[in-house]
Amino acid sequence: MAKKRNVNHRIVYKALAVLLASLMVFGVICFGTFPASTVAAEEPLEYENTETGYRALILDDSDRLTDNEEKKLLEYMKPITTYGNACFYASDGQTGDSGAICDETYTDFIGDPEKENGVLLLVNVDTEELNLSGYGLFPYWLKEGTTQGIIDDSINEFNTNGDYFGAEYVFTKYYEAIDSSDQQLNYEPVGEDAEKASEPVDTLSVKNKETGYESAILDEADLISDGEERKLLEDMAPFTTYGNAVFYTIDHDKGNTLDAATNKFWEMYGQDSDGAIFLIDMANRQISIYSDGTVYETITKAKAATVVDNVYRYASDKDYYSCAGEAFREMTTMMEGGKVAAPMKLASNILLALIMGLMIAYWVVRSFSIVPKPSEKELLAAIQAKQNLLNYRKEFTHQTRRYDPPSSSSSGGGGGGGGGGGGGGGASHGF
Repeated sequence: MAKKRNVNHRIVYKALAVLLASLMVFGVICFGTFPASTVAAEEPLEYENTETGYRALILDDSDRLTDNEEKKLLEYMKPITTYGNACFYASDGQTGDSGAICDETYTDFIGDPEKENGVLLLVNVDTEELNLSGYGLFPYWLKEGTTQGIIDDSINEFNTNGDYFGAEYVFTKYYEAIDSSDQQLNYEPVGEDAEKASEPVDTLSVKNKETGYESAILDEADLISDGEERKLLEDMAPFTTYGNAVFYTIDHDKGNTLDAATNKFWEMYGQDSDGAIFLIDMANRQISIYSDGTVYETITKAKAATVVDNVYRYASDKDYYSCAGEAFREMTTMMEGGKVAAPMKLASNILLALIMGLMIAYWVVRSFSIVPKPSEKELLAAIQAKQNLLNYRKEFTHQTRRYDPPSSSSSGGGGGGGGGGGGGGGASHGF
């Protein structure tokens, strides 16, 4: 009878575990994913340049530096404050994307990553990654590959001499690069690309007489026909109620795709102008959307990411007209206050919820399924048992520092560094 009650109890426990897991899945799907955990940071060591107002900060949450090393490193960071902010961040308990960690930290301690000039060096102890992110106009003042080169060259310093000397090297070289630049936007192509870029490209445009905004097509890569260009202008026309609309294609490397879109938009209308540009980059096989001015208040980076997620398959199928047309239709819908489906985001949330539910169910069932420990009397009454003794030994062999290159939308290692030194932003997607 007691055995039967135990079986019934186990059935009840398992049923409760499955019910709990189902409720967790339902909650995650309905209310979104759990917010990222935050780690309390120690009081930062800080310096402010009284002439420029820019600051240098050291956030050593993982205690990678001694107090004396922090003070010495701050001295090497101070020269950068002539042109912008400088931040060193040794994270603790951060296992997410390094670029996102940089953006969030810069926003919390410095300000808007798209408006506030600056650089942030992240030493992510948990993922063993280094990340150097430029913000504001810093990425555009430097030649392509400068930030990447600094990080690559610093790896040996970090591995050989430690975090202090590695960070000292990074900030010294970054200051030298900024100081020796002309503080102008550097995105002009060179060599064969310069010759090709110098060739005249006809711009097809139509102006909205009521708003003064225009829709323009610059098809340098010759991806759509003349007839498709005329149809695309009609698709873009409704967007000009809210701002300028640009469709731009390139087939030679102009660096980071989002940067190329940003720079073309600024070249045509200036910074902080209302509008959006949709770029198909055949050299890097990416599509990108950049929005600025009042348009960016609606078509944020997240909304731009939704659009490129929805339309990149057209580019993969070489249907470039449909790709651009659908992109501008979805952006117009957003500006009108409508909703645009985000199937990829929904699918990822559902998948994550299912995984979490299964894990919770497994651990709850496992915890209630543990066989009770037998009493001493039961052990003595049991059959003869054979005992094997194993000598275990724990030995530390080595530690590896890994460098993870920045994503394509990071403009020199930081996600917020690319896509706008003004008030805009955007997103990219490969195809």
